[in-house]
Order: sequence, then structure tokens, then C-alpha cells
Amino acid sequence: MIKAILVDDEMHGLDTLGILLAEFCPEVQVIDRCPSAKKALESITKTKPDLVFLANLFGEGETNLLRWAKRKKIKTVALINSWDRTTGRCVLRLLPDKIIAFNDLIRDELIEHHAVPREIIYVSGIPQYDAYFRGPFSSRDMFFHRIKADPSHKLIVYGPIGSTYSTSDWDMIDLLYEWNGQGRFGEGISIFIRFP
Repeated sequence: MIKAILVDDEMHGLDTLGILLAEFCPEVQVIDRCPSAKKALESITKTKPDLVFLANLFGEGETNLLRWAKRKKIKTVALINSWDRTTGRCVLRLLPDKIIAFNDLIRDELIEHHAVPREIIYVSGIPQYDAYFRGPFSSRDMFFHRIKADPSHKLIVYGPIGSTYSTSDWDMIDLLYEWNGQGRFGEGISIFIRFP
């Protein structure tokens, strides 16, 4: 059994990774879930894991944790968990033992911009979205009925990012409805707003 610690500052990220490891890597036993690099350092000191999963490879805290784990000869796996991490989030300063990227583009950016050896990168797809493809699924008519929309219409789905990151969500929603009322999107259009 491989004893592992998960490090992510987002609880749903810790939960998702734990679920995926349980389902696809039964040989990995998650012995702790840490919401910060500081908590992970405390946990590693106490639990002596074989492996550490890092979700924020470009963050200062996790870079320091990665450096410390390397000194202690603890294996590390880093996840590239967002499309803009490799090109918009500064320079990768230290390499983990393995990196999980969710597509070939991210893999190629790691190789080109950060000189990461191809052989340490695993392209996984985006496992956070697997649940959406497992079903159960509903028909288009059933879905439109559930959201109280006309099934003969085309549907514009708008997913604002929420008040934590933006103050313009309602302005965008008003604009979408205004333009739809003016016919800018064509005829027979319904708008569906999905808040996080």
C-alpha cells in the first residue's frame, strides 16, 4: 500500500482527488487531506507518507513543500488543474517526480515553456468532469421542461463566476436579456443562467 497525502486549498479538489484515487488507484491509501502547504508539512512530519499530491504547483507554499519533500526523498505528483497555469502563472521553479496534465496542449506548454521532460508528464483528461458523462442523462425535452424553457428554442447558457470574483454578473445577465429582447441572437432563443 502506498501512503499518500493530498494538498489543495480547495476542499472540493481534495474530495475529488480522493474519490478518483479510491476508484482508479486502490493501491494508494490517502492518509491525510491538507488544505494548505503548512498543514501538509505538519502532516508529513507526523505520518511519513510515500507520496504527496500537490494541486497548486505554481504556488509559493507548495513550491516550498515540494523542495522539502525532495530533500526527504518523498515522491511527489503535481496536478496542473487549470488551463492557464502553464502560461499565465509565472515560471515552474521546481519539478515534481510526475505531473498530471489534462490535455496535450498543457503537456506541450510544460515542455516548451518550462523544460519539463515529456516522460514525467501524464495526460489524464479532466477527471473532475467524468461525473457529467456517467449519467443518468435526460432527453432535451425533459431538460427543457425541468428548466421551464420552450424545447423548440435554442438555448444560451450563461455561467457567471459569482460575487467572489466579479461585480458585473448582473450587468452581463441584463445585457443578455436586453440583446435577446432586441433579437440580436435570432428568433426562438431562451437564456439559462447557472450560478456556481
